[in-house]
Amino acid sequence: MGPACLGCPFMPSLNLLRYDEIRKRAGGELRILFSYLDTDEGTAIYHNAGLFLGNLEDSVIGLIDALVEKKIAVLHGFFWASIGDLKASLLLAFTGHSRQAKVSLRTALELFFWGLYFQYKKEVSREKAEELFEKWLEGTRDRPRFMSSIEELKNKGVITENTYSEVKDLYSELSKYIHAFLGSEFERVALGEEGPARPSSANMSLEELYDWYLAFGRTCYAIIQGLLDAIKYFSVKIPERTLKGILLLAKIYEKGPIKEPLDFVDCPFLKKLKQQ
Repeated sequence: MGPACLGCPFMPSLNLLRYDEIRKRAGGELRILFSYLDTDEGTAIYHNAGLFLGNLEDSVIGLIDALVEKKIAVLHGFFWASIGDLKASLLLAFTGHSRQAKVSLRTALELFFWGLYFQYKKEVSREKAEELFEKWLEGTRDRPRFMSSIEELKNKGVITENTYSEVKDLYSELSKYIHAFLGSEFERVALGEEGPARPSSANMSLEELYDWYLAFGRTCYAIIQGLLDAIKYFSVKIPERTLKGILLLAKIYEKGPIKEPLDFVDCPFLKKLKQQ
């Protein structure tokens, strides 16, 4: 047992380092990860996605005291969980599971805005908020629905029209990857791309990785938009650490699609990469 199992010769689905028997750009998850990071484009996307994630982490950590002081623990807890799904999405994307990575992006988006919704409902009526939360948790027929809840937040002035529009469009786009085979191994086989492959194969595609990165950036930015709306609505004082993170994240996002690593750490490897 141990690291040797990652290269298991008996069970292909457990062999995370294997080469696909037929297709050149498919195989074990760790092999796909290493293959992505062996390209300039993959390294840049990995680095810049980490910058998005790191600034969101700084935001949630920096806001702990301010949110506790305002007794906004519900939003903080959901925000924390949302970042966990963003990290899971990053790992899925870089190990060759782009469809599942986008499913995790939708979950991350939902979690943050559900937190904002239940926090708002708690401010109106604690009992009603707890009732709605239980229905949401249990998935009952009369549970609150995501887009209806987001629309209520807009109508009550908790989030802006711009935030609502962005969340609505992004949610619709990401939902396609839950209700279809888009980007799956089945779709590739059906289209006859490089022959058949195992259902458990991970797939390397810089085009799909780049497409995921754009969706990842949009999701992070939508969450930041919602966070800024919440800070204003609940009159929370923004700590300096959080403000710096938000401003840097906004700057990265507004630059649009980028194919090289951004300077935010003193990393000799990245400096060498940018000089090539």
